[in-house]
Amino acid sequence: MSYIESINRAIDFIERNLKKPIQVEDIASAAYYSKYHFQRLFSLLTGETVGSYLRKRRLTEAANELVNTDRNIIDIALDYQFHSQESFGRSFKDHFGNTPYHFRRGGHPNTLHLYKPLESKAVSHLSKGLVKEPNFETMSKTILIGMSYFGNNQPEIKELWSKLGEWEDQLKNIIDPCRRYGLVLYGESFAKSKEFGYLASFELKIDSLIDLEKLPFEFSLKVLPAARYAVFVHRGAVETIPYSYEYIYGTWLSQSEFDLAAPFDFEFYYQAYDPLDADSLEFSINIPIELL
Repeated sequence: MSYIESINRAIDFIERNLKKPIQVEDIASAAYYSKYHFQRLFSLLTGETVGSYLRKRRLTEAANELVNTDRNIIDIALDYQFHSQESFGRSFKDHFGNTPYHFRRGGHPNTLHLYKPLESKAVSHLSKGLVKEPNFETMSKTILIGMSYFGNNQPEIKELWSKLGEWEDQLKNIIDPCRRYGLVLYGESFAKSKEFGYLASFELKIDSLIDLEKLPFEFSLKVLPAARYAVFVHRGAVETIPYSYEYIYGTWLSQSEFDLAAPFDFEFYYQAYDPLDADSLEFSINIPIELL
């Protein structure tokens, strides 16, 4: 049995027992490992501890019950193995930034903090397709010019990149056509709708002007402010990109000493080919951060 198969067995066991008082030893046994070796393997492949993963899954399912049922908060807390409503409330607020009571009354967490069970493809990707510990870089102000989209439809984003490529030779004063930015903008509606703004773009020379009247109306300018960024390297097919984002926001950011400094992030494509036509690609995901 491979390492990934063992982790998947453990994840299946956790899902079947979210409402039971299981221990790490029980989960390790389901994966046919000792507790010590299983904890090391799980952290290596997923980037977090077994206990943290179990807690996030229980909190997510408890959050779903808060929204979709009228059960008492204490009953939900006890079902998901929290010893009291108070301990449940503390854990819930630490993870979602809101109390169970206010969440039920209309609050909404960042949807990236709703922790879905890891899929087999996600475990495989995290084991080899994402650098789980970022580098930290400070960037100066950067001007982007590109074509925008609002929604949550990945095929339409692919079409956007294709359209941008058609204008590559006609755009003046861009630094390098091989340097492309996918700017993701999170508005107030993102938590409810999961819709976001996206700009497929080139980097414009900082001291240049461009005649926007000669460009199609889809083109727009955006300015990335000078900021400090956590920089992750993603490797893999387009379909695996959501796994990287789920890890960055659902695992790394929640366990780090940082918070998101502004409601955006961007993908930086530095390869000399169209990333959306490649079977495998490599690019960086850049998250603006600040200390908590």
